[in-house]
Amino acid sequence: MPAYTPTVWANGVAPPISAANLNNLEAMIASTIHEVGSHLVEQSTNNLATTALSTVGGLTIETDEWILVVHQYRKDAAGAFDASIGLELNATEVKAPQVVTGAAASATSGVVYWFIGPREANYLLPPAIGFWQARFSSGQFTWSAAVLAAPAAQITDITVKGLVGNGAITLSTKNLYVYTFGG
Repeated sequence: MPAYTPTVWANGVAPPISAANLNNLEAMIASTIHEVGSHLVEQSTNNLATTALSTVGGLTIETDEWILVVHQYRKDAAGAFDASIGLELNATEVKAPQVVTGAAASATSGVVYWFIGPREANYLLPPAIGFWQARFSSGQFTWSAAVLAAPAAQITDITVKGLVGNGAITLSTKNLYVYTFGG
């Protein structure tokens, strides 16, 4: 990667913007984090059993790469029951659905962040996968680690799964993005 030469900028003072510096800066930014897939359409369930909601397939994430998965979720106000979200990598459940909403009969929404470390020998067990969610409607935050090992293989599919506490309510996810870095 080309070296970046820092420049102190001031209005009306030389040096002018350097194409070489801008090219180097762009190359460094591009090599930092990469969006490798997304699923932007809202998917919903009112199933009491774990159900696939959003999937990003066709991935080629190597075992030495870090993964960041982010998505939104919401629960409607149709009943006083909670909703849960989990994660699969290559059809392997790595986090069973965990409650992300309150049980009150109110609408809830938030964001979930999944941090997945490189899947290398001796580093596969939890907390190789971290789960953090922010529940905007109540100002609550949760952090927990996965309880199942990540597969020691190239990741080709990432699936967000969910279930509800009662079929009267609906859980939805959308704007699922998958990023990689490192490696």
